[in-house]
Amino acid sequence: MLSALLILLSIPVFYFVVNALFLKSVDESLRLEASHLPNYIHHIQTPNDLELWKKMDSDLKIEKYHAANFHPSPFTSEAYSSLSNEIEQYRNFQKKINLFNQDYLITFRTSLVEKEDLLQSILFLQITLLLFLFIGSIVINKNISKKLWKPFRDILDFLKHFELDQNIAIAPKKLQIDEFNELNQEIHQLIDRTQKTYNLQKEFTENAAHELQTPIAIIKSKLELFYQDKNLTQNQSLLVDQMNQTLNKLNELNKSLLLLAKIENQQFTFKDAILLSQIIEETVDELAFFAESKSQEIKINIVEEANIKGNAILLNQLLKNLLINAIQYAPENGVIELELFKKGLIIKNDGDPFVFSEEYLFRRFAKPEQNEVGGNGLGLAICKKIADVHQLQLSYSYQKNQHQFILNF
Repeated sequence: MLSALLILLSIPVFYFVVNALFLKSVDESLRLEASHLPNYIHHIQTPNDLELWKKMDSDLKIEKYHAANFHPSPFTSEAYSSLSNEIEQYRNFQKKINLFNQDYLITFRTSLVEKEDLLQSILFLQITLLLFLFIGSIVINKNISKKLWKPFRDILDFLKHFELDQNIAIAPKKLQIDEFNELNQEIHQLIDRTQKTYNLQKEFTENAAHELQTPIAIIKSKLELFYQDKNLTQNQSLLVDQMNQTLNKLNELNKSLLLLAKIENQQFTFKDAILLSQIIEETVDELAFFAESKSQEIKINIVEEANIKGNAILLNQLLKNLLINAIQYAPENGVIELELFKKGLIIKNDGDPFVFSEEYLFRRFAKPEQNEVGGNGLGLAICKKIADVHQLQLSYSYQKNQHQFILNF
């Protein structure tokens, strides 16, 4: 780019330099021709010889001397050319001589048409060279840049497609550029540390969920026995009932954590041929009572049938969580719509917008503090995880006062 800019700036400079050199060469040629003037005059014996000389040389002008017309240095003028039938530029050089006791002014001239043609050719050559240099520099720089930055783009592409839960050990490649090689090693060391931390956290979650199952079951059975005691007062029964509700929530949370752990540990197969309309109808039938308690209506619109391959249990759980979420956040007497297309499913319900940022929607335990709706904050996180392992895209939007969850197949 710098070379092209320098050539572009050099074109006018080059033009003036070549023009000056050309004029200098023409002036020297005119002076050389004028230096032979004594030899020419030697053959001029009569005025007729002088007139004949004027007629024979079209680039020679002989006139009586007038001091006002004399130029001691070469100069440029314009005159009509009978050959080209147009006005042309001429370079002139004058000499004063005495013939037949009369002072004459002899002007030697030469056309500058060749100079213009030459300069135009040079300019065309310069511009062509500039274009070739510009295009060539772009192509070469692009190829060199592509080659030099390839290691960096490989690292960037690796980071874009890297999934923390893949748990795949990847050895860093040896690169030729020291800086990129060092960056690559640092990134892989960071990934290795992050994976170890993630695996420890996942292992702790799974172990904790497993270990909680037994005490939860024991406490639940003890509470049921305690609840059957006929000597319980009304306040004690109320306390036992509240403890039982809290224990049920803890049990649901434990089940959700176990489900997430099983999904992350790839303990499910994905070979079932699933008819989506069937799962939707089963899920709606299962949760109809929940919607009826809030006087809500669930509408199913099967626009197109959809078949996918995956795990029926997980997809049922996904639809169940999404529908429960819609029922919870839809107002009483509201309408919940499910529209099935060949390439996706949309679940819509009326409701006020969320009071927290949408980017936290699919995160674990991302339930807002002021939220009065029940739940453990894992429902949508489980939905997102199930969608990811099925290579489906789950997204959310809020349009026309409606919450919309879109599942693209």
